[in-house]
Amino acid sequence: MKNHTNHDKKLSRVLLALQSLCSDEDASDTLPSPELWPKTRHIADYCGIDIYASRRYLMQLVKNHQAYVSSSAINNSLRWYIVK
Repeated sequence: MKNHTNHDKKLSRVLLALQSLCSDEDASDTLPSPELWPKTRHIADYCGIDIYASRRYLMQLVKNHQAYVSSSAINNSLRWYIVK
């Protein structure tokens, strides 16, 4: 059970990082261009975890319908955005 709790805490930390990195003053209903979305590296650095763990948690957020992922890599990096 301890591992599950640790996983949930890290998943929550990645979600909070994504919320913070995607916050914008323009409260538009349209998504910004994926080129402007945070990279996996940005989220990993924000959370203090490696990019592979970051990607795993981000993919879980996509599966849970809490985040979007770019349809392909942009400049060799997947991009992520929070579902609002």
